[in-house]
Amino acid sequence: MHLKHIKPQGKYIWGVLSYLSVSFGEETLFRAYFQTHLGNWIGKWKGWLIASAAFALAHIPHRLMLEGVSFPDTLLASILGILPVGLFLGWVFLVTKNISTLIFIHALVEQPLDPFLFG
Repeated sequence: MHLKHIKPQGKYIWGVLSYLSVSFGEETLFRAYFQTHLGNWIGKWKGWLIASAAFALAHIPHRLMLEGVSFPDTLLASILGILPVGLFLGWVFLVTKNISTLIFIHALVEQPLDPFLFG
């Protein structure tokens, strides 16, 4: 089923659910798992930095393959745009140890959904 057949309010509900599911997956993997385990292994600050860098690097294939952005632009966007977000989210996790807070914040700062959801 293509989303163009869904009523506008359904598209917004679908969009919110999409944001939350992506946020849940990424925060569970990068913060709750990687950052926690790396922190236990090499120290919380190094774990925070490496998990944040991995978070930024993990977004490169999506931009290259699905969005068709060039590699230099994708790398720059990951370093200047996604890495600071990853560092912020990792810091919030260090302070709060609350994954639910991260999922909510991540969903709020997520880039706008693909135009086909709202178009």
